[in-house]
Amino acid sequence: MRSVKTRVASLLVAAATVAGSMSAGAVRCLGASEKAVRVGMYLASSSPFSSYNQAAGGFEIGYSTGRAFVSLGRISNCGVVLLPDVNASLDCASERKKCVPASGGNIGAYSLTNGKTYGSFAQAQTAAQRYPQGYAAYAGGSFQIRFGSYASAAAAQRALAAYPGCRVAQPAAGGIRMVDASTARTLFVYDNGAGAFALRAAGGGTVKVPVGGNRFDYYGFFEYRASGRSLTMVNVVGLEQYVKSVMAGEIGTNASVETRKAFSILVRTVPLGKKHAAAGYDVCADSCCQGYRGTYRQSAENDKIVDSTRGQYVTYDGKPIACLYHHSNGGASCSSAAAWGGEAVPYLMSVPLEEDPAAGAYTWQKAFTEEELYRYLKGRAAFRGISGGLERVEIVETDPYGSEYVTALRVVDETGRNIEIRNSEEIRSALSFTSANFKLTYTMDTEAVTSSGKMESIRVSRILTADGEQPVDGFSESYAVWDGS
Repeated sequence: MRSVKTRVASLLVAAATVAGSMSAGAVRCLGASEKAVRVGMYLASSSPFSSYNQAAGGFEIGYSTGRAFVSLGRISNCGVVLLPDVNASLDCASERKKCVPASGGNIGAYSLTNGKTYGSFAQAQTAAQRYPQGYAAYAGGSFQIRFGSYASAAAAQRALAAYPGCRVAQPAAGGIRMVDASTARTLFVYDNGAGAFALRAAGGGTVKVPVGGNRFDYYGFFEYRASGRSLTMVNVVGLEQYVKSVMAGEIGTNASVETRKAFSILVRTVPLGKKHAAAGYDVCADSCCQGYRGTYRQSAENDKIVDSTRGQYVTYDGKPIACLYHHSNGGASCSSAAAWGGEAVPYLMSVPLEEDPAAGAYTWQKAFTEEELYRYLKGRAAFRGISGGLERVEIVETDPYGSEYVTALRVVDETGRNIEIRNSEEIRSALSFTSANFKLTYTMDTEAVTSSGKMESIRVSRILTADGEQPVDGFSESYAVWDGS
């Protein structure tokens, strides 16, 4: 026997997808009045510059008190674009009505005003028609008129000479401008710090808005705030309608009626926990909370099921539970303590699942050579400090509450530096993997004599040494192996 320096060829990561578990102390019921839910349509990092909205019968415009809509007037236009009150360019010919900030575009943020106030939106609209490109505005709690479209104060000042008694109206920080989607002509400007601008479909219908590259129809009203060159967009909708919308996308109609009844109660519970309260809304519209696509795929069958559990939600110690659910848990859900750290939550412990019919569809694996894995990790922010190549990647700990989710992962480079990540969600995020429910297997290429007597190259994960059988457990390892000489 002799010691042979054998380079470990690759690392295989195999796993099944992400977790969440739940049980609870009680099912409670809300009062008879309809509760409004505030749904953040975009997270702060993805806030758009503009929003192209459509409603078949036009729009009712106003402002929001947070849970209620206060009407100011009505716009008959069926397609409008909302944007911060800044210079912009709107491509009216494009299907999605692309709008971008631009100093030389077809939307100017400066205008002229006659300085008068009016008793209603309708009165301001009528007065505005006497001026070129005139429109109503709501500023400082009163209706005004504005007209013209200028990219700068200087340009507006030059135009002022033709309108004695008028003055330049400056764009306001936080102002919202509504323009016609087909002509880019301004229809209304909202500049009132008392409440966020809001709109809803006239006559109580739905509003079609852009979400995640698609366009969906939503009930309720939409609240808009401008910050710099981006919009925050919140849909305020009745809780029961929200549940019906989420059911369509999250569970569909294939599950049993009893399963869907239970699920509707969980869906209703999520917004009551107000996960995103600090951001100004209860829940977001994506998988961070629950997928929310308005009336898309909504069905009368599921609506009836939601009606049968109306007002019911789940609590623990009198508070709405943190409700987590998933497509597949890989055989066991992950405890909250293992996923995010902190104290264990009694109803969020690891729960084994003996048979998961969906597991096969969510099993995944990744294979890397040493060089590929080094480049992959080097490209992730958490491991950017590694250098010189990899010595090993190892699982240090798994969920102590019963699942096999990785809760501590260590990466060691060839200089001896090691980086350790803890908590399964941090590990999943740092690696950009589907979940933290995975195992690591090292393999190496070696020569072996087959049963027919031929020498072939094979890939192995365990080897027989003078000390017995052992796994390959890192890159750049030397093993004393039997080589036949």
